[in-house]
Amino acid sequence: MREKGLSQQEEIGRRIEEIRAGISRVKEPEIAGRRMGAGFENIFVPKARQIQKNLYNTAENNTISKLDEIANRFEQSPELQQVLGNRQIMSIRDAIIKSRNENGMVPFQTLRDLRTTVGEKLSNVDLTPDVSKAEYKALYKALTQDLDEAVAPYERARNAYSRANNYTRAFHDRMDRVQNILTKANGEDVYSAVISGAKDGPSKLRSVLRSVPKDDQKALVSTFVARMGRAAPSLQDETGEVFSTSRFLTNYSALDPAARNELFGRFGKEFLDDMKNIASVSAKIRESSQILANPSGTAGAVVGPATVASVGGSIAAGKFGFAAGMLEVLLGANQAARLFTNPKYVKWLSSNIEKPVSSAGAALATLSNIAEKENDPDIKEFVDEVKSQSTGGE
Repeated sequence: MREKGLSQQEEIGRRIEEIRAGISRVKEPEIAGRRMGAGFENIFVPKARQIQKNLYNTAENNTISKLDEIANRFEQSPELQQVLGNRQIMSIRDAIIKSRNENGMVPFQTLRDLRTTVGEKLSNVDLTPDVSKAEYKALYKALTQDLDEAVAPYERARNAYSRANNYTRAFHDRMDRVQNILTKANGEDVYSAVISGAKDGPSKLRSVLRSVPKDDQKALVSTFVARMGRAAPSLQDETGEVFSTSRFLTNYSALDPAARNELFGRFGKEFLDDMKNIASVSAKIRESSQILANPSGTAGAVVGPATVASVGGSIAAGKFGFAAGMLEVLLGANQAARLFTNPKYVKWLSSNIEKPVSSAGAALATLSNIAEKENDPDIKEFVDEVKSQSTGGE
């Protein structure tokens, strides 16, 4: 039993390693933390500052550019410029430049007042005999339209400036939350600071992960997964890689549920579900270990899949439900990890988990039909083993 239990732990450990390696090869805290710090300083911060700069540039330049366009419309024809009064537009442009506040913005009301004043001034110009009233009205309408077009970009600029301010505020808030974490002197301190916060909730963890490139997020999660199931030093071998479902479950359960989603849900639903399934396997192994442990506590130290004969008395006494007892302890070493990450098996198990032992035959028949219909070799192997062990290998 002990040998089977150890083999089962190894099989699940290998499955964890496959899942982890699928997102990143990094599994050392020093490397993961150093990468996150570098990604924050060299990629996130410069990129955020460039976005900030671009937003402010948009806010500052639109209005002046539009007025320059109007003022210089007849730059190549001084005579037309004199007749159409573009000197007034130039004066407006110069006044606007001088009236900008410390943030580089022109007060909105100032532009509106200027537009009204210019309109009144133009409407009071003495007409020469060569200019009809209709022509003047057309000219006034065209010039007023030009001024309106000059104001419109300003309103857009004001909105852009507001967006720039909001972005800057959010950027500074983010820096306040994560800078002291991601700029620590060494990688291990960065890693420890990030992971320790995952026990309290998702907010700080979310801010940190959003502040580093995707590959560095993967390096962090890969490192955490690699260490989640690492057995205690007293149970390790010389490689230090012995896997323990108990340690994995303890570390998984210690995470805030929302923080789990932040860590494991960033790389697709499949990765998140894999972590949940491994935790489910680990929980079931722990439960069966506690049930099978003898009073002295020596038999349950390592969980071992048992034959029907080894638990027959408990089953007959009604100690186990069918699925919660017999089927779970019948799992072979190479079956456990595969079956508990098999959606068809998990669905079947969940629908039978509370059924009594008397339902064993019907439940197995259902599972056998699933194996045949889906052509699933793992489930078929399991059904055959259950049948074989329940008949004593006949």
